[in-house]
Amino acid sequence: MEEAQSRIGFIDNYFQLQSKFLEETELMALKAHLSSELTNIKNTIDALFIKLETTTRKKISFVQRLFLTFRPLSWIGWVLVVLFYFGIMFICFALLGFGLDETTNQFSTSTLVKELGSSDTLLGMGFFIAVIILLRYFALLDYKRRYKKLSPHIA
Repeated sequence: MEEAQSRIGFIDNYFQLQSKFLEETELMALKAHLSSELTNIKNTIDALFIKLETTTRKKISFVQRLFLTFRPLSWIGWVLVVLFYFGIMFICFALLGFGLDETTNQFSTSTLVKELGSSDTLLGMGFFIAVIILLRYFALLDYKRRYKKLSPHIA
């Protein structure tokens, strides 16, 4: 990166110096040549950035896969991760809500155990847990698919 910055600085200084001495036609040719040189520098930086990103992506741990704490590669991945976390929050608030006693509006473990023993509660919680697991699965699948698309660009 520092090498690219020094090359860009050199190109800028060179152009400023040459613009004082060259005629307009020679200056246009110089601009075209320096523009292609800057494009090459940009492409090199992009390739290094992609290489860095893909090498850091390979190191996804079990905890990152479990809780989806890695950086998604597409907007679909971001949507799936956000929905996953909303689902987790919904289940946590639902568990707290199941423990509220209707008469006193206070949390009680006996009410929580009674509600969790109900077949309707288990069926509803099972449905939401299945949805969360599917969201996690699709987020990981999207990540793997996008990562494979980026892999050929590694220099």
